Amino acid sequence: MSSSAARREVFRNRDFRRFWAAVTVAGAGAHVTVLALPLTAVTLLDADAAQLGLLTAAHLVPTLFMTPIAGVVSDRYSPRLVNALCDLVRGVLLLGVPLLAALDLLSLGPLYVLSALTGCLAALGDVAHHSMLPQIVPQQQIVAGNAAVNASYSVTDVAGPGLAGLLVQTLTAPYAILMDAVGFLVSGGLIASLKPRAAERPPVREKWRAMVVDGFRFLLRSKPLLMLGLSGGVANLFIQAYLTIFVLYAVDTLDFSPLQIGLLYAVGAVGGVGGAAVSDRLGTVLTRVGAMTAGNVLVGVGMVLVAASAVFVAGLTRGAVCAAGIGLYSAGLGIYNVHSMSARQQMCPPEKLGRVTAGYRLLSHGSLPLGSLVGGFSAQWFGQGRTIVLAGGCLVLWMGLVWLTPLRRLNDPLDREATPAAA
Repeated sequence: MSSSAARREVFRNRDFRRFWAAVTVAGAGAHVTVLALPLTAVTLLDADAAQLGLLTAAHLVPTLFMTPIAGVVSDRYSPRLVNALCDLVRGVLLLGVPLLAALDLLSLGPLYVLSALTGCLAALGDVAHHSMLPQIVPQQQIVAGNAAVNASYSVTDVAGPGLAGLLVQTLTAPYAILMDAVGFLVSGGLIASLKPRAAERPPVREKWRAMVVDGFRFLLRSKPLLMLGLSGGVANLFIQAYLTIFVLYAVDTLDFSPLQIGLLYAVGAVGGVGGAAVSDRLGTVLTRVGAMTAGNVLVGVGMVLVAASAVFVAGLTRGAVCAAGIGLYSAGLGIYNVHSMSARQQMCPPEKLGRVTAGYRLLSHGSLPLGSLVGGFSAQWFGQGRTIVLAGGCLVLWMGLVWLTPLRRLNDPLDREATPAAA
């Protein structure tokens, strides 16, 4: 089936449309918190770069201990219900930010706690989320489904930040987070209403420890997945260092208002739509590993361009250069994510997808808390712009080194002959 035919076919699926709508609604709301939470810390609570690093790390540290548990939960129980419950609880927790602000009780302490709790739910819900698509669409439509989902992410990347900036500018940052809370509540309701293509699995009777070990064993035996996970973990360290300090850099160094930051994200994120749109064809031309490598190189170049925008004095020129950098960053990330998720979903037996996804995400996302701390403290010691340039340069250098490893010579990792047999 051609990619265009698969794309048409996947949108005829009622449950996929609901899943796609849930992703879109939650993504639009999440962009508000991505901008509003650090702005709350910076503008309302006078947080510095190191405190921003700690705030972000508090959200990401749960990845290290919750992800293996999340994989087992997704395989033992219904990923649909796990994902829905996590979204609903996250929505309720986020309502606490405007409530504390209204009571004049908001401080960095409660924000650290909120970040940690929502981080636990994100680690649990995200693994379940990535296990759902094979239950909704046939195997031959998974790449098309992931491309559509990532295109939705890119569309919310375009619309969400502009709306976020406007809400923060008019309502102030803590109250703008209400939109994210509503987004998660709506998303949870949509996910709960899905009726999977196949009957949902009965509860698994295997022991938890055995399931965790089985997931890691599968991953260790699958050379393509193992190498991709390790490579992604190093790349994500540099990316997270940049993400941690971007808002502070935009406010302090680039002198942008919340609305301008939101609009910059929106204009620059158009690249993400293009990246998701060309990802399927790019994988055919460059091979899947080549497309992921090219995507991460674009991410690194975009980060350096964002830092370089400070050189320009004229506000319009500075904004245009910064938006171009964000555009390259978003395009590269869209390309990489489509192929990374598709490889994992198509290489794994459905009954093991949760536990293997958990192991893979522990490799690829376990470095995120360290990236937050590195970004925050590096910016505190060496400067924000230098830290962003260093992170982008190291990412490009890392992808060059990866291209010299056996990973470059691997066949398409979607070839099941390259993976261990289901045990």
